[in-house]
Amino acid sequence: VFATRVELDDHRLLGDTLITSHTLSARALSEAVLRDNPRENDARKARQLQNFQTFLHAMATEGFFCDPERLYLIYCRFTLEHIATYFPPGHPVDVRFEPLASITRGDKIHAKMAEYAASQSIYFQDPTPITREHYLKQDYHELLRVSRDRLGHCMTDEERAELNRVVENAGP
Repeated sequence: VFATRVELDDHRLLGDTLITSHTLSARALSEAVLRDNPRENDARKARQLQNFQTFLHAMATEGFFCDPERLYLIYCRFTLEHIATYFPPGHPVDVRFEPLASITRGDKIHAKMAEYAASQSIYFQDPTPITREHYLKQDYHELLRVSRDRLGHCMTDEERAELNRVVENAGP
């Protein structure tokens, strides 16, 4: 993503920076931890849970069947909504995503996604862990599909049942 950097003390704009959405989310979480405001944290977590459930529903009803460009847009939309939870409701958040076609093998975003996919292989205890090197050989849209396919591990029983219903009704 492109994010506008702001100096926290005097709110000066420092220009745009290219950063992974995971890094941006991690930095936002660090700032939330430093603020240590239980009421703010509870509100943020509630917004994140709602966003995640809406994301899973969007993936169950559309994301598992769409083309890579549409899949990428779904990820972008919900990632932006997740990042926005670290700001007060209605606060403008200047985060812009690179077009899918701009992410190529060997660039920073592709490499981070390959690392993420490899870590998920370990986390979900694949019988034979899939390495970062394997994922580095794949195009970014293929890595998006890997990430999409892992979503079944974090769905609730109701969301999994909805996905199964949608798949059964889709037919051959």
